[in-house]
Amino acid sequence: MATTGVLFKSSATSAGIACLFCAICFFALRLNIPWFRATQLNTIFGGYVGSWLFLMSLTAVSNIEMILFGADYQAKFIPEILFCITLATAASVMVHRVSATSCVLFSIITLYFVHGVSVKYYGKGLTTAEAISATKKGGNKKNK
Repeated sequence: MATTGVLFKSSATSAGIACLFCAICFFALRLNIPWFRATQLNTIFGGYVGSWLFLMSLTAVSNIEMILFGADYQAKFIPEILFCITLATAASVMVHRVSATSCVLFSIITLYFVHGVSVKYYGKGLTTAEAISATKKGGNKKNK
């Protein structure tokens, strides 16, 4: 029971901090639109800030779901990741269309590295689960 309480507190703290940074990224994009539109490099940097918005919103959503549905719950592509990337892209498109495009590209790169860290530290991942079930199924056929 104590482990669940610690998990709840750490997930709640992480979700709160991620929501705070998500709001900071959003307001940084909205309040500095003239600066982001000033040069091409600043416009691409606006997409980079949008990718941080994606990362923070994905972290917040994932931690809130871990609180609600348990510690083993994982973010899936269709509901959570697609929602967060749409949110970040919508915030970046308010700055510039190029910012939205670079936001999507930076977010995909960020998602690749987040998945790698998740598999490394937690041993979880869709590809890992599929590989284990395929190994078990293949092993049963060979043993018979």
